[in-house]
Amino acid sequence: MRRVQVIVSRKRALAIILALAAVIGGIAAWLAFQPTRFADGTPVWTSTIVDGAAGSPPPRLGPTAGYDASSNRMMVFGGAAYNDVWVLSNANGLGGTSVWTNTVAQGAAGSPLGRAGPTAVYDASSNRMMVFGGVSSNAVWVLSNANGLGGTSVWTNTVAQGAGMSSPWRGGHSAVYDAASNRMVMFGGYNGTTYYNDVWVLSNANGLGGTPGWTNTVAQGAAGSPLGRVQPAAVYDASGKRMILFGGDIFTTYYNDVWVLSNANATP
Repeated sequence: MRRVQVIVSRKRALAIILALAAVIGGIAAWLAFQPTRFADGTPVWTSTIVDGAAGSPPPRLGPTAGYDASSNRMMVFGGAAYNDVWVLSNANGLGGTSVWTNTVAQGAAGSPLGRAGPTAVYDASSNRMMVFGGVSSNAVWVLSNANGLGGTSVWTNTVAQGAGMSSPWRGGHSAVYDAASNRMVMFGGYNGTTYYNDVWVLSNANGLGGTPGWTNTVAQGAAGSPLGRVQPAAVYDASGKRMILFGGDIFTTYYNDVWVLSNANATP
């Protein structure tokens, strides 16, 4: 009887060991799987800074931003009544904790007026962010040392408000930047009465190499153009010199069309 009891105990012990081994093996496989579990390309959101986190910019409507890939920093300007500048380090969530720094204080002397709906483009080679428009503005401002590295961030007004031959003021437009020609390409927007579908190109956009100047390359209402709209999204293909446009609205109608502007920077 004792021998039978011993045999049963050994079987139970073996079963327990096998079960534990299976559990441990499963945990090990799960841990090993984590770094590559989205290698199949599945998009996954991660909240790197929660809403209301201490040290963040105040909430705001209609700011604009640029990104410096070499330093992994995002620069944010304006929105609603704000005219401050904030820089987010480790912006893509890799290499360290994402942290905000207020590089230009709200109301700082020499800054553009606060506004909603401007656009910004960034020139990585000169570390300059160019801002155009927004509510009631058709001025162009350039922020040097925009990523907060290499010196103090300083604003320069390169095209004055109301300057002749400038684009009419607008907000909610879109803009892209061609680094090779140092040109900003701008489309659309709204000024309270008109939904724009014109295209303007700003030469010497970063304020270096010559005086910045606007050229209206596609007239308002030109045949074959997208309908006027506010808040479209745009990206730029530098190799093809093409601006790709998606969506936008006229507040009562929302668009999901795609348009491509060839020779967008208006250079040969």
